[in-house]
Amino acid sequence: MSTAETLISDMIGKSAAMDARKTDTVVAPVDMRWFGRSVSFGSQGAEVVWGNSGTQSPIYFTTPMPLKLHAFRQVCTKLGTALWQGGAQRSLPVEFLLVLPNEIVGSNLNYATETYANIFPKRRWLWREYAEEPQEGVSVDSIRAVMDGAYPAISNTELLQNASEMIENMDYRLVRPHLTADEMNVRIALRNVGEHYAVGVYIGNSEIGTSKIRILPFIQRHSCTNSIVSVDGGVELVHRGDIHALRVQAIAAMSQSLHATGAMLERMVAAEKELIPNFQSVLRGLSLQYGWNEEISTAVILGTEAQTTRAGVVNGITYAAHKVLNGTAQADMEILGGAILAAPNSLFERAARLSERTTERSWRRSAATSAPVVELEN
Repeated sequence: MSTAETLISDMIGKSAAMDARKTDTVVAPVDMRWFGRSVSFGSQGAEVVWGNSGTQSPIYFTTPMPLKLHAFRQVCTKLGTALWQGGAQRSLPVEFLLVLPNEIVGSNLNYATETYANIFPKRRWLWREYAEEPQEGVSVDSIRAVMDGAYPAISNTELLQNASEMIENMDYRLVRPHLTADEMNVRIALRNVGEHYAVGVYIGNSEIGTSKIRILPFIQRHSCTNSIVSVDGGVELVHRGDIHALRVQAIAAMSQSLHATGAMLERMVAAEKELIPNFQSVLRGLSLQYGWNEEISTAVILGTEAQTTRAGVVNGITYAAHKVLNGTAQADMEILGGAILAAPNSLFERAARLSERTTERSWRRSAATSAPVVELEN
């Protein structure tokens, strides 16, 4: 058994252990009650009685569970669809609710939830719970995400198991595998191509609605460990529709993505010879377009290795991805590198123009605000 095989086995074991802490509950909004930023669900026979809502017999509610910030934002977005009907899609004001006293937050959320339940009586919400590590012997459940009741929950563990079956009896290695209770990003390098590259499959997933299921081809550059991920030839699956169909598509996409690495590698070899005019302006324009901070912009420049080619741009972006970022953000930037590998030349032309316009505007602002120099007569 190779080190890589042991590692993916460890990932499956770690993911399965986290699965044991997870619980999914589908609840109608009418059966929810808010106590500050914590939620309770109506449940006959629960150990805590929280109220009776004016009925003759009491309604039992579970112990209130706090929401993680991501889940709270999802709730505010959902409830906003009820309060602002017929207008622009708006969320409840998250930052405002976070600073209000609990009793005011609970009152407002209960009102919004009741309004939602009256407008959408047939809708159900999927609450994704997680049992945190016990503190002083007490385990506390929290809500990690709030999804539509029909959300097809394909787990990280399931995708890892599918990947393990795909690479069975193959020589492979994992590149910067990332796994949390909520997200997974794994790059499986399956074979070397020449001295400089390996090719393989990238698999990404989110269980909390932050990204699609992504099964994409990737190439690995040996000299600097850059990973270049491409949407072309791969599959991005939205967590929607029939779960069985999604599972079939995910398994088929793993083989499909591996076959697409050949064309991707050919583009990279050609990109090594493709000079980019106004190279520094292009980099500045891309930094402005994608909102890179100073740390990322500096890493991109370093990662180009002074190669003023399309490959230099791609290598700079993917170098910054693994030097500065982690997890899904890292994968997103590697995907950006793959997109720029296949982008038309007009992308670079627009980036250069953006850089030049911004530089000119900055110069004009500086000139307009600078005090004029006046020479005094003797």
